[in-house]
Amino acid sequence: MEALSDIAMSGPDDPAAASISELVDIFASRNDDAMALAMEQMLLERFPKSRFAGSVLWEKGWTAWKHGNARAADSAWTKALEAGNDKRQESRLLYWAARASAKQGDTRTASALYERLKTNYPIDYYTFLAFPDGPVPLTNSVPESLSGAGGELSDWGFVIYARMELAGSDDPAGRFAAARLALWMRDARGAFMDAVPLAKMIPGFKTVPVPLLEALYPLARESEVLAAAGRFGVDPIDVWSIMRRESAFDEEAVSPVGAMGLMQLMPPTARENAKMLGEKDGDYFDPSKNILLGTHHFSRLMKMFDRIEWAIAAYNAGQGSVGKWLPQKGTIEEWIEDIPFGETREFVRQVMANRHIYRMTYPGMNKKEKQQK
Repeated sequence: MEALSDIAMSGPDDPAAASISELVDIFASRNDDAMALAMEQMLLERFPKSRFAGSVLWEKGWTAWKHGNARAADSAWTKALEAGNDKRQESRLLYWAARASAKQGDTRTASALYERLKTNYPIDYYTFLAFPDGPVPLTNSVPESLSGAGGELSDWGFVIYARMELAGSDDPAGRFAAARLALWMRDARGAFMDAVPLAKMIPGFKTVPVPLLEALYPLARESEVLAAAGRFGVDPIDVWSIMRRESAFDEEAVSPVGAMGLMQLMPPTARENAKMLGEKDGDYFDPSKNILLGTHHFSRLMKMFDRIEWAIAAYNAGQGSVGKWLPQKGTIEEWIEDIPFGETREFVRQVMANRHIYRMTYPGMNKKEKQQK
């Protein structure tokens, strides 16, 4: 701790701010509230526009909000927004600052913050909280900036080679053409990877192009997902939403802790569900089997918990952890913010956003699901 203190007092700006932030956490873990508060004040006074200060301001605002002090919450979150240092947190701050303004009766400021949220983050989790019916209109047309690529190889029918050539292009139209070819080839992972660099263009579109969303949110292994979802009474949209967050459609994905395949099954979870279904042990990377077992596991979680958000959290953190976080206090969005595991908190937010985007991209999926059953 002595080294951290030295850096905090005399180090360069970013390392000093990081050291002070680390000292805040150390003192808080030791229940030394006085020293933790002193370190927070030092951070806010010396580095008010650092990303570390932004984190402290978020926490200050959240504590005030949970105690019913919307004015103090608004003040902290507004300062964090003005610092403008952490784009990863901006949508979160915009949403909750708007909520705090609205709670104080300042509807004009709330509306302006919501509009900024919708404009800058049109397909973000927090934007869907603010605009549950969809924040921006969709179009089936391809914008000019993504149009026109293809090339002779594609025209001649050499689709595989054409896609390889286009995927390496710096031109957005070329990458989009590669993603469309990957979808045609039923390569969901390839389409997703080709399209990911194009996602940053979405805020610049007045209407969001559905063809781009189809590449970013593909129906990977559609027949297998529909079959498993129909068998276990699960919405197939939920399966794809989890799959996208878990593996990004990589059928060979292995996490640092050993989770496997499209649905990122831990070995004990895979074996347990395989035994319940009378499936042989092993072959857990097989896409059909992985989807079957992952969907079955999720269906069991849906029966254990009354809310989709709780079941999604349990898929990531385990049902034991979620059981400890219940009963829910406050609204469901407040419960999500209070999830103590950062990874699980982000997992739930992303899967919930995925569900919204899949539904608006494939409005006919519910009808198809019913026909499948």
